[in-house]
Amino acid sequence: MNEIVQGIYRLKESTQASANPCANFENQIALYDSAFTSKQNVARVLGHEFSHILFRKLEKSEQIDFAKTAEWEGNAWNGPRDTDLTLNRTGLVEEDSQLSPEEDFANNIEYFLFDPKALWEKSPKVSDWISKKFDDKLRLRSVK
Repeated sequence: MNEIVQGIYRLKESTQASANPCANFENQIALYDSAFTSKQNVARVLGHEFSHILFRKLEKSEQIDFAKTAEWEGNAWNGPRDTDLTLNRTGLVEEDSQLSPEEDFANNIEYFLFDPKALWEKSPKVSDWISKKFDDKLRLRSVK
């Protein structure tokens, strides 16, 4: 993952999305002060943001395959943040998964890493897709 992330920065707060503890833009991640409160898990927040970057690095065919597996429907695929698609799945790990295939992917990867049981219970097909796509390449490892 380090070859696709150009920088991680700590900033006071977002001027655009005050509720978000983190954001990413062009392979750079901004962690806001709110990411370091007791309500947040910094590793989980970073995992979510890395997942956005990972989704954008997938081949278009892989993004479409995820979107179809996750039951996104529409007439055309215009990109990872496609707002012309509609999510036709009821099992969501987070409500904002409805925003776009990219946000849905990031939420699902976050749960795959940090709460796999919840992901499996809500979206077993998505959990299977992630397992098959990434196999052992997408795992949390302890630091000594």
